[in-house]
Amino acid sequence: MELNLCYSCMKEKGAPGPCPHCGFDESAYEPAPHHLPPGTILYGKYLIGRVLGEGGFGITYVGWDLNLEMKVAVKEYYPNGFVTRDNGRANTLTILTGPRGEFFQKGVEKFVEEARRLAKFWRLPGIVAVKDYFQENKTAYIVMEFVQGSTLKEILKSASGGRLPAEQIFQMMRPVMKSLDKVHEAGLIHRDISPDNLMVDREGQVMLIDFGAARDFLAEGEKSLSVMLKPGYAPEEQYRSRGKQGPWTDVYSLCATMYRAITGQVPEESLDRLAEDTLKRPSQLGVSLSGWQEKALMKGLAVFQKDRLQSMKELEAALYTEPKEEKQEKEETSQRKEEAPQEQEDSDITRRVRPASQEEMEKKPAGQESAEPAAQGPAEPVGQENAGTAGQENVETVAQDPAKTAGKDYVASAGGKSGGKGKLLAAGLAAVAAVVIAVAALGGGKKDSESQSARESSDTPSQTTREPDSEPEGNKESGDTEVSSNGTFRIGVYGNSIPSSYLGEDGNCRGVEIDVAQEIAESLGMDLEVQVLGAVMLDGEYVKMALDSGEIDCFAGFSHTPERESLMAFSDPYMTADLAVLVNREAQAASSPEDLSGLTAIAVQRDSDAHGYCTYTYSSTVAYDKLADAVSALEKNEVDCVLTSEATARKLAADNERLEALEEPLEIAEPSCFCVQRDNQELLDQINEVIGSLEEQGKIDEFIIRHTLG
Repeated sequence: MELNLCYSCMKEKGAPGPCPHCGFDESAYEPAPHHLPPGTILYGKYLIGRVLGEGGFGITYVGWDLNLEMKVAVKEYYPNGFVTRDNGRANTLTILTGPRGEFFQKGVEKFVEEARRLAKFWRLPGIVAVKDYFQENKTAYIVMEFVQGSTLKEILKSASGGRLPAEQIFQMMRPVMKSLDKVHEAGLIHRDISPDNLMVDREGQVMLIDFGAARDFLAEGEKSLSVMLKPGYAPEEQYRSRGKQGPWTDVYSLCATMYRAITGQVPEESLDRLAEDTLKRPSQLGVSLSGWQEKALMKGLAVFQKDRLQSMKELEAALYTEPKEEKQEKEETSQRKEEAPQEQEDSDITRRVRPASQEEMEKKPAGQESAEPAAQGPAEPVGQENAGTAGQENVETVAQDPAKTAGKDYVASAGGKSGGKGKLLAAGLAAVAAVVIAVAALGGGKKDSESQSARESSDTPSQTTREPDSEPEGNKESGDTEVSSNGTFRIGVYGNSIPSSYLGEDGNCRGVEIDVAQEIAESLGMDLEVQVLGAVMLDGEYVKMALDSGEIDCFAGFSHTPERESLMAFSDPYMTADLAVLVNREAQAASSPEDLSGLTAIAVQRDSDAHGYCTYTYSSTVAYDKLADAVSALEKNEVDCVLTSEATARKLAADNERLEALEEPLEIAEPSCFCVQRDNQELLDQINEVIGSLEEQGKIDEFIIRHTLG
């Protein structure tokens, strides 16, 4: 079928003339001579549309994947001053001769290499997903997810005073910091962070785009490239041919971006600050923010690299962890006023979780604080959650008997509360980069002696926080199953997808993995502690490191592959990744999973496994906050089908004669397993015993259904 797509929105436009959807008029569009003309097809499957943007090192086009039938963004490596092209003759670049030609060729290699390395970060929140990369026309291309929204620069232009509240900006940027820290660990730096390269989608989720691939090599080889940098956002080392660049370079640019966003002013150019640094603090410009946060921001903006915060991890710790002195002063004030309890002095960003009471789950409104105090960690947004709630704290603590909490919810005892729908920036966070949880650093909590003492004297067991260097105190005898904590079974989860493990609207950590882990903990006679570790754990080396260091006893949700066998030991599978297609019997829009690519509206539950798969695979995904709403839309023929877990689809079809679950399942990944240290066979045997018992009782399917239907 011949396509007649709009070269801007990539929707079928029908008759000639302006697009009826977006108003784009192809006849009035005149691409620059060096741009690819609209209608160009690259790599046999990517249709090129209008130019989205152009920088010193590349041109980004709107594109259409002809195979997957979805909108994408295509970046062409085109460094100004190194190549030329006249699209009146051909799409192939003309490469300048001499040293610049050599630099270009090596730049292409670097561009492709960095695209390859970036592709593995597609699930990190706050980082645009790389879908494909290839070479053509004597240059290279990266195909990325298309982020529908506005740049931060555009948003600030329309904001009152050209700025946004500091609290809101800090919350929005935290997922970007977390994910950039992981990108830096892989040896990549962005080098061009600015309001132009931060997209904010319709739900408020921030996405860092336009990684300046190959810039490191070119900056060293051609000093004149410094003029392509953005004044005010580039640190001084980027202007020097031998300037040492690293994570601290991105720290400066991100802090400059936040400075611009909260003050309404672009920072003075770093080169001008070398002679005399007159950069005003945000508070001097009328911005309301904590003194320690202002200090962290200005340290990230230090002119010289040696004086600057050196990594995103350092920036995050400084910006979101209140100093001990100020915290103590607030705690004393809180105690006198009998208000909020003391915060636990814990500088890591690991979530501690404990069983929630039935009363909490059924009656407690989201955001309401409990009257009972609890040791707290620093307030933390989860993935893209909690816009505008910086500094709010979840202070709930309820001691529970583990035997009475199987299958219940778990309340995170560190982190900000969610408000509204509980997803500050939530659409499709489990999809394409999106993932509900930002990447969490590995690290044990500090022991609160008073809280520990109170727990030991309590009649009912409750969650404990282990001090990493402390030895078990009599809870482990020779021959006991080896776990790393004192009376506590510590499990790591992704925390980013329904029904596996996810955070609810009120900050509760839920999921099949949590339910199974609770059963394991009970079989060991221990309390359960869950750490939400995020997408970084897609890398087996990180999981091994967490297991070997004793930060966790096991990790949930990992698939068993031959490559990973040398790193850790795997349990029996406890949950398949099979999805099922639910259709309306009357409409019968699909008869097999193969029909999905031709549908116009595939309904999924937001932040679910199905959502992540569909958003990455199909362009026709419609996400609903609740699965029940998706099913209702299917009954009304507002969508073609619903894609959900197989157990849930069968249950819905059995309960509703109007619906049918297609017989053929859709397997999207390998089954999920628990993994432990290779030599911890006793723990592995115990886990397998529990899994076998749960499967025999049909409990795991019950868990899946409960967490999808909510």
